[in-house]
Amino acid sequence: MKLTHLRVNHMVQPVIDTNPEFSFFMESDRQNVMLSSLRIKVDAGNKRFWDSGVLTDGRQSFIRYQGNPLQSRTEYTVTLEAADNTGETAAAVCSFETGLFKEDWHAQWVGATVPRNEHHMLSDGIVNPVLSFTRSFWVLKPVRRARLYASCIGVYRLLVNGSRPDHREFAPEFTAARSILYTQTYDVGGLLRPGENTLELLV
Repeated sequence: MKLTHLRVNHMVQPVIDTNPEFSFFMESDRQNVMLSSLRIKVDAGNKRFWDSGVLTDGRQSFIRYQGNPLQSRTEYTVTLEAADNTGETAAAVCSFETGLFKEDWHAQWVGATVPRNEHHMLSDGIVNPVLSFTRSFWVLKPVRRARLYASCIGVYRLLVNGSRPDHREFAPEFTAARSILYTQTYDVGGLLRPGENTLELLV
């Protein structure tokens, strides 16, 4: 018996902002083997946020987190322990990270300082040029880990010291921005360097 494909919200090492759900596969080279019990533990460092206790309902997906409130900008380790109907046991480990929660955003929107064409539906031919929002900042020590949280009303491309942290297009993806706006979390630790650094958003 072995446990595979342990996932958080059906993803590998996701960055999330809501309570997660867990899923996994159980594999065996024997016949008539079924899941008997499982237990899930969620930890951050040496602090335990959830211990599901022994669950015997046989579920292998959509197992909802029911622990203490998660903290923003935190890495969590998920440990799954399971037993089958023959008494054999197995374990698996995965991880997830929380992004910047809504209540943690304190920034003001940055707006264009040049006149812009007013947007209308079906306004073909009235296209605003791309704007570049650029800011330089200093890093005084070698960087071990860094995250950048971003969003915009429109579409943006992120550059850190001239390099893209990933290859997504059309971030922050389409929503009705007046009521909901997605945010993105970027791992930029490998793009930063001691000294002056430049952050640019093409919007």
